[in-house]
Amino acid sequence: MRARKVVVVMLWMAIAVAGAGTMVAKAQEPAKAKPDDPNVAYKLDYVIAEIENGKRVNTRTYTLLTDEGGSSSMRMGMRVPLQGEKGPIYMDVGLRVDSRVRPREGNSVWLSTRFEVSSLAEQPQTVNGAMPVRSVEYSNPAVVTLGKSTVLAAGDELTSAKRFELSVTVTKVQ
Repeated sequence: MRARKVVVVMLWMAIAVAGAGTMVAKAQEPAKAKPDDPNVAYKLDYVIAEIENGKRVNTRTYTLLTDEGGSSSMRMGMRVPLQGEKGPIYMDVGLRVDSRVRPREGNSVWLSTRFEVSSLAEQPQTVNGAMPVRSVEYSNPAVVTLGKSTVLAAGDELTSAKRFELSVTVTKVQ
């Protein structure tokens, strides 16, 4: 009889250990993102700042709206004609922003941004008969806290003492 009680206790202990192992395995699984909700919208305020000697000398703001899981795009600029072998070809110069917002638990979202800004050289100079184009490009996902400005990219310009900074503030639209 005593041996039977020991077997029953050992059986219950085995079940308890197996159950605890399952709970630990589930606790270690990554949290699943909520499904996208097309009824939730976000406002994305991108700010491009030029900084010289530690002071902001120029800022530009661009705003996009998108739904959760959806994408949004903005294009601003001009088409510049270039001489090709068989006639003119055109190059887009200006601003390009592509964004996508995905939900996360808590007060943050995943924000995927592809950002490009380009311009013709300020001085009338040519390289092999063509105008040089300056550009900055950024492409990366980031975790962004809602309502808080987040710097996505920053760096020194290659041809001057200026510094470039791209930040975004994401707010939920009610």
